[in-house]
Amino acid sequence: MFDERIAGVPWTVLAAVAVVVAIVFLVLDLAGDSTGPVWFARRWLHGVCWVLLAAAAVLQAKVLPLPTAFAGPVALAGGVSYLLFIAASFLP
Repeated sequence: MFDERIAGVPWTVLAAVAVVVAIVFLVLDLAGDSTGPVWFARRWLHGVCWVLLAAAAVLQAKVLPLPTAFAGPVALAGGVSYLLFIAASFLP
């Protein structure tokens, strides 16, 4: 279904956009005055989510000689990291 494109956009373009977003969130510290695990989740998990989504898009684009079957679990891991980030956003 999504062999070469998703919503008409090639996977390589989506991967490039995800890398740019990942760099922004990995460079900027948006954790505020949080501490402990909440700080870790707010500081790193959003950027990690985008790194994983970029990796999944690269796998799906068949740029590397790796099975595209790896794209699903990598994207799922990105989704889990995003859910943890969202959960931490609601904690004090």
